[in-house]
Amino acid sequence: AMFAHMLRLPSADFRQVFYSCVIIELCRADVAKFPMALGRAVKTLYNRLTTMDVECIHRLYSWFSHHLSNFGFQWDWKAWESAVTMDSLAPQSCFVREVLEKEIRLSYYERIKSMIPENLHTLIPETAPSPHFKFNNTDDPLNAKSKVIIDSLRTKKSVEEVRDLLSKNKEDAATEGKTEIEQQSYVRELFIQSLLLVGSKSFSHILNVVERYLDVLRFLNSTPEGRLHTVQILASFWKDNTQFMCILLDKLLNYRVIDPTSVISWIFEESQFGCAGRSFIWEILKNTLGKVNSRVAQVKTKLDSLQSVHETNKAKRTESEATEMTEAEEQQELDSIRIVENSLATVTRERKEVFLLVCQKFAGALQSIDTTTSDQELVYWWISGWYREILRVNYKECKGFIATLETLVFTPDLDKRTLDIFNEVKKLTEQDDLL
Repeated sequence: AMFAHMLRLPSADFRQVFYSCVIIELCRADVAKFPMALGRAVKTLYNRLTTMDVECIHRLYSWFSHHLSNFGFQWDWKAWESAVTMDSLAPQSCFVREVLEKEIRLSYYERIKSMIPENLHTLIPETAPSPHFKFNNTDDPLNAKSKVIIDSLRTKKSVEEVRDLLSKNKEDAATEGKTEIEQQSYVRELFIQSLLLVGSKSFSHILNVVERYLDVLRFLNSTPEGRLHTVQILASFWKDNTQFMCILLDKLLNYRVIDPTSVISWIFEESQFGCAGRSFIWEILKNTLGKVNSRVAQVKTKLDSLQSVHETNKAKRTESEATEMTEAEEQQELDSIRIVENSLATVTRERKEVFLLVCQKFAGALQSIDTTTSDQELVYWWISGWYREILRVNYKECKGFIATLETLVFTPDLDKRTLDIFNEVKKLTEQDDLL
């Protein structure tokens, strides 16, 4: 019954951590029986992963890794050694890999590696998660240039001094015959790689250096191409530490250095299809869309508050004689409401554009996959599963422009499987209308 509630779709009644805490307490309350029964249940669910919804698989390995962290990471790992021989995108293989990756986040690499059978070592990185600095090799011609930038950042040079340094590097690139776009890309990579390395010690280090040079970052990311390039640089730098990658993308979205469109475009690059069974890529997508929805909700809440205050003050003003001051106050309130109404229209339009892009990317990705081969069939299975989940969890947000989606994205010539998933979610919006 606990798993039935925890895996309920489209969403559980409570946060996932609630179910995790209840199961932990049940294990501690009945040490003799409950842990053994729970272990059998987990193994049964593991054997049924191929028939599960991808969101349920995600919830299951997120819960299980957290659960094990409360019991010393003890588990019968040998029972899952067969996952190593499966396709890397097989649900069981992905499940074990994701559990281990999340356990490394909750503990540390050496401990988890020492606790699992050697056969399972292929499902974790060869070394502890660490940054991947592109210019680390001393033979690299840009190694010396990056050192100068790194020293400038570490000694906390001013924004103006750093921009002057980058301008000199841009001039050097121009003398080498690089085009304007190539020069910008060259300088952007030099700076962002250096900044990420300086901040790689901890989250506080990277946040401090990002905030100090925020103006430089925004200057280098003033175009859509620049913002996409920055996402690619960051993803490459932290490819061995997806936790850092997720958090930094989130922070750069908050600082408006990058935007949702750049993150979505990166997620659906063909080179990412091999990560279809990894959780981090879809967690980033869900987080990005969550931010877009949150921004609309925040502006709407602000508008409701201003309108409520205006109505209250308006009622008070009718009880007394109008004066020049009261008229000015009312006009000021109306001006504030008008500004926020314009903001709401802007963020609502932006949300529509973002969801249109996501749907186009999903439809295009699914259309491009050749499912006649077994490995590509698994890629399709994961992407179509997350496509269903993204639409399902955001169907209320998409409700206002379903007709636009049908006209621009989900046209009759699209693959039937893709259309069927869209129609499933469309029924949810129709059911809402009946309530």
